[in-house]
Amino acid sequence: MSVVGFGTCQLRLVPERQALNTLLRGFELGVNLVHTEPDYEGADDLVARAVRESGADVIVCSQGYGLMDEFERLFESTCEKLGKERLSCRA
Repeated sequence: MSVVGFGTCQLRLVPERQALNTLLRGFELGVNLVHTEPDYEGADDLVARAVRESGADVIVCSQGYGLMDEFERLFESTCEKLGKERLSCRA
């Protein structure tokens, strides 16, 4: 895991291309930890796009809330956006 990680809450405050370029450049420099959340207004979509474009092996931390049904929906949505059927465990 990289010493520096991305928090993505503020990505919504800059143009989409700038946000994407920031993520891509960070991945290029070795950042491999990103935190996002469904309430971050599309940040999870940008992260998923940057991961796909870069091909980087990135640890994406997300969070959920609410009743178990809602949490499961958020979890499955995040997996779908990242093109994963399940999350892998790292030892």
